[in-house]
Amino acid sequence: MKPELHLPDLPEVAVAIGRDGAAVLPPPDRIWPRAPWHLRLLALLSAYLPILLMMLLAAATWWLVQNSPKPIVEVDKGPLRHEPDYEMSGFIAQRFDDRGQLVLRVEGDQMRHFPDTDEIEVDTVRLQSYAPDGRQTRATARRGLAKGDATEFRLLGGAEVVSEMPQQETMTVRGEVLQMLTKPNRVVSDQPVVVQQGRSTLRGQGLDYNHATGVARLTGRVQATMEPAAAKPGAAGGTKPPSPPANKP
Repeated sequence: MKPELHLPDLPEVAVAIGRDGAAVLPPPDRIWPRAPWHLRLLALLSAYLPILLMMLLAAATWWLVQNSPKPIVEVDKGPLRHEPDYEMSGFIAQRFDDRGQLVLRVEGDQMRHFPDTDEIEVDTVRLQSYAPDGRQTRATARRGLAKGDATEFRLLGGAEVVSEMPQQETMTVRGEVLQMLTKPNRVVSDQPVVVQQGRSTLRGQGLDYNHATGVARLTGRVQATMEPAAAKPGAAGGTKPPSPPANKP
């Protein structure tokens, strides 16, 4: 069998012979038809796609650099001055324990916070504290200074602290400077104080009173006026009220 070669059908091309005997071919666009425009556009995009991606990446990098947050440069403002950073009128603050019970209430006419010492200054301060054993303490003063964590209160000007305990006589402490410590629950002062409980009055140059033990220690020169507590009517050894006069016939 003889091998056979099959060639595909080729388009017919018109060939003309010039005067000098050279063949004259038709234009190339007539030999190979031009591709549709969308195919040519796709081929162009495929050829330039890597360059376009690199340009987009470079533009995105430049945008990120321009819009990234600047590093925070700490400016040394120097030491803080003793000036309030915020104030409040009609100030009221309350503290509750883990069980939701009220343990401390502080109120005043005007409040100022000082950032350099983290202290709160209150005009016409009024305090109320409640202990788990039932003791209630009230304190007033013309001005009060409190630490930011409310563990220490310094009462200035006409200070008075009244401590009440069930089944016990009320104790009152007065002085120009009194300091209340919430942890532990104490009242201390290095200025003259007057302590009054029942009908007894004590005066000293300093005070350290512990609410938990009920013991008050006065320092310096101490003066005391001790009087027994007034007996309740009808108690043993007490004074009975006078009997009404008998009616004469």
